[in-house]
Amino acid sequence: MKRSISLFITLLMLLTFVLPVSALEGYDKELESAIKKAKTLFNITNDFDKFEYHINGNSSTIEYYLRWYDSTEKSGGLEVTIDSDGMVKSYYKYNYNIERDNNALPKINKEDGLEIANNFLKKVNPELLDKVKYIENSEPLNVYARVYYYNYYRLENDVPFYQNNIYVNVDNTTGEVQSYDCYWDKNLKFDDKDVIIGIEDAKKAYADKIGLKLVYKLEYGNREYTPYIVYTSLNNDKAIDAKTGETISFHYYLRYGYDREVANEMAKGKADDSISLSPEELEAVSKAKDIISKEEAEKTARQILQIGSEYKLNSINLYTEWYNKNDFVWNMHFGNKEDSSISISIDAKNKELKNFYKYIPYSEKEAVKYDREQLQNKAEEFIKKVQGDKFNSIELMEIDEPIFRPLSEEKPRQHYFSFIRKVGNAYFQGNGFNLNIDAVTGEITSYDYNWYKGQLPSADKVIKLDEAYDILYNRIGMELQYMKDENVPYDEQEKEQNAKLVYVIKKDKPLNIDAFTGELLYGFNRPYKENTVSQYSDIEDSYAKLQIETLAKYGISLPGDKFNPKENIKQKDFLYLMLKANNYYYDISDKDKDFVEKLYKYLINEKIVKENEKSPEATVTREEATKFIVRVLGYEKVADINDIYKLSFKDSDKITSELKGYVAITTGLGIIEGENNSFNPKANMTREQAAVVIYNLLNAN
Repeated sequence: MKRSISLFITLLMLLTFVLPVSALEGYDKELESAIKKAKTLFNITNDFDKFEYHINGNSSTIEYYLRWYDSTEKSGGLEVTIDSDGMVKSYYKYNYNIERDNNALPKINKEDGLEIANNFLKKVNPELLDKVKYIENSEPLNVYARVYYYNYYRLENDVPFYQNNIYVNVDNTTGEVQSYDCYWDKNLKFDDKDVIIGIEDAKKAYADKIGLKLVYKLEYGNREYTPYIVYTSLNNDKAIDAKTGETISFHYYLRYGYDREVANEMAKGKADDSISLSPEELEAVSKAKDIISKEEAEKTARQILQIGSEYKLNSINLYTEWYNKNDFVWNMHFGNKEDSSISISIDAKNKELKNFYKYIPYSEKEAVKYDREQLQNKAEEFIKKVQGDKFNSIELMEIDEPIFRPLSEEKPRQHYFSFIRKVGNAYFQGNGFNLNIDAVTGEITSYDYNWYKGQLPSADKVIKLDEAYDILYNRIGMELQYMKDENVPYDEQEKEQNAKLVYVIKKDKPLNIDAFTGELLYGFNRPYKENTVSQYSDIEDSYAKLQIETLAKYGISLPGDKFNPKENIKQKDFLYLMLKANNYYYDISDKDKDFVEKLYKYLINEKIVKENEKSPEATVTREEATKFIVRVLGYEKVADINDIYKLSFKDSDKITSELKGYVAITTGLGIIEGENNSFNPKANMTREQAAVVIYNLLNAN
């Protein structure tokens, strides 16, 4: 992913500011220096018979992109970017013909990989080594990843500056650095941290000026939306200025209206009366019977926005509203010969306006005529006109101008207003009205309205706000950071920029506090849990200690702080370990409330378990284990050919006849081993034996 970002940035520079040949005069010495530095640092030899380069620049720096590669594609290639100051900005090495064995477990451990990454950083940019800090990651590794990812952030005055980073990827088979990317601002002035407010004053300022609010949110699952209540902030783009204690906005997005994407079109054709419909199908038809025709929809749209005949209807689509599934919406797009266009959506039954967006070219010569207060009045009057019964249930959200952007003498040419829905003392995120209004003409250029119609849970018994703040500061935390403006105008990028000291809420945990329990939430019924490597207190004397600990490093583990190695393993636990080893990305966790149901649904769909074999609490025998393993490997059809297998175990006659092929394959691959020339097919498998089997399975893949 980091490699893709690096390539994107390089291409962007090429597209936006490739230096003309005349401007390259005088850069030959810098190019020569960059080539020599790269060849020395990375021991580039004559194995590569091709070389190419680009000289790229923007308003503040020049970069030399260098590429060596083998035209026969036997030795791969190497790419390096070095700037005019000699800083290595990126490195990427690739080899099409690297040989990897079938062992899924890496040869290089993560700790050794980190040492390799640190040494590489020290070699290529030694001046940065003491200015960065490695981001510790305690999460389990991906057993199928071929590289380790090491991320560093910049430190200035012992304060993190997360907008500058270094990324190093180390191949976990060869131990070589595969890629290196350095994002580093040189033209920055960092605020002095001697005279700043303390963390307690910052917390008080946050509570007073940004604050937690009681908020309704919607969670999508099982094909429906469920509302739930949390304490969270409605202003996650705000921070506390560490110098003044005032609020500042550290992210700013220019807000425009948008055309809603349409997912569904009306089916065409005449219905066949001879076909009977189920009750569910009849209900669906009943819900759709009051939908107005597309001709009526067009007529209504033209009346609402006074769209003249010079605008032609380019498209019209019907779709179901995303969280009010019983509601339907007509979406239309109109255009004229002057390149103006209008998109509008209306309720397909009651004709109420849902949203619209107007694109009308404007002349820069026209002067701004309206201030924000005047336009706010227009926004409020429009809402009263189209949704008057909801006006007393909304509140205007405060919109800040970008804090770092220098003040311009020109007045804003448009203003954005966001009105959020309120339900008692709680806010409803994503519900309400959003409008853009042209400050030259006073015309509303975009309007969007969302309003959930379902039942909302009561907020009567929520925890107190003070308790929510304790959870915020103790479990999530606030920290001092440097931040710079990411939206500096192009003509000002050569000037020295300022990095401000701010206090912000940390971003490594979700700012969703369950309003009833105080738990941190990812979403409805999805509590936040730190994803750390399992540590067991009872495996010191187990012969499978190495295998148990190795699997745990990769998230292939069972819950609890005790592994109980001598106990028989249950079917659900064996299958879970096997699934985690075989499919790292499958979204299932033993912490899920419906864990067992999800597990078996997936395994049955994948034909790893048959419906009549489902027995979550049953113990797994050694021969039963072979059955599931062979199916995971995809060898079931081969295993079912019983007559071709010969087993040399003394107790072969005790193996279930239809499982002899399964036993032969798994023992032949070294996944399950016999003991004293016996297989013991009917013996229950212990948890430590299962760990060894899963470990061997990884090495057999």
